[in-house]
Amino acid sequence: MGGVNSSVPTEYNPFSNIAIYGELETLQSEGYIQKLTINHDAFRNDLYTTFSLTKQIFGGVGQSFEYEKYSLSLERGVQSVNPEIIVRFPSLAPNTPHLWKHRSLCLYHPKNFLWEQENNPISTLISWTYGWIFFYETWLIVGEWLGPEIKH
Repeated sequence: MGGVNSSVPTEYNPFSNIAIYGELETLQSEGYIQKLTINHDAFRNDLYTTFSLTKQIFGGVGQSFEYEKYSLSLERGVQSVNPEIIVRFPSLAPNTPHLWKHRSLCLYHPKNFLWEQENNPISTLISWTYGWIFFYETWLIVGEWLGPEIKH
């Protein structure tokens, strides 16, 4: 959907998980997400957080969709350096566009965005998540993905 150009190599850094959770806590205190939980597996260095969205407009996206009905997880581990956002509830339609094969949201083209350990763009990913849900809900109604996209 979007992208941030970067030439910083992606390499796993477990301390980055602390910054990710800190950003999520900030978004919660600002009212953009709610019901935030965290599970950090210190042995495997995996981060698993769950949260729900709120009705608040984020990143210029605003509609009457019930964003707060979506329960999501943000996962990051050694096997997936980039954080992945997955819709846990409600179940997505079987033929939903813009999902990776393991059902995480396709929020950006991998060639246009590289994860920067020192500059965790969690607020950007959450903004794109609001946008993805907007276009998903619109797709359910009109049957066509109206959001920006790059074929890959």
